[in-house]
Amino acid sequence: MLGNGDVGVVLAHMVQSDLCEWLPYAKRLQGMGRRVLIFDFGLELVDDVVGAAAELRREGVAKVVLVGGSMGGTASLVAASITTPLVAGVASLSGPAEFSVMDAMTASKQLTVPVLYMAAENDQERFPNDARAMYAACSARHKQLVILPGSDHGSDLLSGNASDQARSALETFITDSTG
Repeated sequence: MLGNGDVGVVLAHMVQSDLCEWLPYAKRLQGMGRRVLIFDFGLELVDDVVGAAAELRREGVAKVVLVGGSMGGTASLVAASITTPLVAGVASLSGPAEFSVMDAMTASKQLTVPVLYMAAENDQERFPNDARAMYAACSARHKQLVILPGSDHGSDLLSGNASDQARSALETFITDSTG
C-alpha cells in the first residue's frame, strides 16, 4: 500500500503479470494524494479485488475506486457489482467482457456506480468492441467510454502511445467519482 488520504485506488493487474506492472502509476497516484493498493492475484480474482477494497477501508479510506487492466479490468467490473458498501467508481482498461468464469457484461448491466471503459482502437478487435458493448449495456447514469488511438493494452495504455490522454481520462474519472 502506498500513500495516505481518504481516497483509495485498487489497481488490479493483467494476466501473466503481477503488481509490479502498476508500481510506476501507483507512485503517480500517491503523488496526487491518493492511497493506492496494488496486489498479486490469487485463485479467486473477484474476491481478491473485493478484499483489496475492504483492506483500504480498514485503513481508513472513505472512498474507493477500482481500476484494472485486461483481466484485472474484468475482475474489477464484477467486483464493483458485488462490493458493499459500494465503491465510488470502477475503471476497466481493456477488460474483456468475459474472462474465465467472470462475466463483466452481466456485471455492467447491474452497475450503478460511475464506470469508465477504456481501450485502444487497434488492440485486437475484441477489446475495443467489448468496451463499446459493455458501455452500451451499462445501467450506470455516469459512464464513460474512451477509445484511444494505437494498440496498447491494459495498464500499458497509461505509458504507451496515447498515455497523456489515457492518464488524463483516468485521473479525471477518479477525481470526479470521489468528489
